[in-house]
Amino acid sequence: MEAVSSSQQSLRCCFTVDDGKVECKCAEGWSCSVTKTDSSKAGKPFCQCSSGITCTRLEESDPEAQKALEGSDGCKMICKTDAGYTCKISKAGEVTAECGEGCICIVDETGNIKCITKAAETSCCT
Repeated sequence: MEAVSSSQQSLRCCFTVDDGKVECKCAEGWSCSVTKTDSSKAGKPFCQCSSGITCTRLEESDPEAQKALEGSDGCKMICKTDAGYTCKISKAGEVTAECGEGCICIVDETGNIKCITKAAETSCCT
């Protein structure tokens, strides 16, 4: 994912870490924190949602996923991680989702969390 321009700085909530391993964009009120992946999750894409949150898996080639990754569909948040990193997504101080190891999390305009993984044989949402 390309770097956010300075004119879009207010949309950025996670800075790119170590050669572009993690990048997030979010709307006001949303935030995220980035850490190294827990060793028990290493190598396995994952997305975990808090209770009351719907988590949906999308293929990266899905038109809805493409719109979200291009930032053109009114998403509240996009968090993209590579192997070795975890992103915790928060709103009002409460963690709503955690994803990592190559999973992409998208919070749409209705608050649903959609998870995408590049590995066709692996699901982020288990």
